[in-house]
Amino acid sequence: MAKLPKCYVQHTREVLLPNCKDASEYCNRVYHLSLPSILCDRYSTGNDGYPNQDIRGGEEEDGNQDDFFEGEYRDVGTIPMVFALPSLGTNPQHIVRYSKAADEYNFVFVVPEGINRSFNAGYCCGDTHKFGIHDVDFLFHIQQLLKDKFSFVRPEYSYGVGWDNGGLLLGEELIESPQLFKAIVPIAGFSTRT
Repeated sequence: MAKLPKCYVQHTREVLLPNCKDASEYCNRVYHLSLPSILCDRYSTGNDGYPNQDIRGGEEEDGNQDDFFEGEYRDVGTIPMVFALPSLGTNPQHIVRYSKAADEYNFVFVVPEGINRSFNAGYCCGDTHKFGIHDVDFLFHIQQLLKDKFSFVRPEYSYGVGWDNGGLLLGEELIESPQLFKAIVPIAGFSTRT
């Protein structure tokens, strides 16, 4: 038995990238994480599957983030991680609505934030390209943090979906670090329409 992850919340984390190759002001990055209810000792009753609060935090000096947990959960084996990369200029909160699918299909849902709402896709986009930001390193760091923190995730079961600029970053990731994701789904464009 291990500690129970807080379900039905969005965990927002600020992390300092180790060995950061970027300007120091771009070495602190943010990502959002939702954990599926299968990890909880009780399942949703009347919850719509969307996070009902946002828990903000950062890495403590010893790397612990104990506010992920409360109580205990039973071993459920390996759960896949899905990284969802927003499009250029898109508020990452628009992606949170996919947390419902993460809960329904039992995967850990990760939404990295780009610098000024952009990712460096190698040959484009926004401030990250202009500043030469190493976004593939950021994705790798998140994956390693989660692997070290949770016994139920393994990097070889990581997947990426990206819209527009996020999809282009997945293409760049495939060139730079093909082992990062088992499969990727780049999608042209993005709509916030429901």
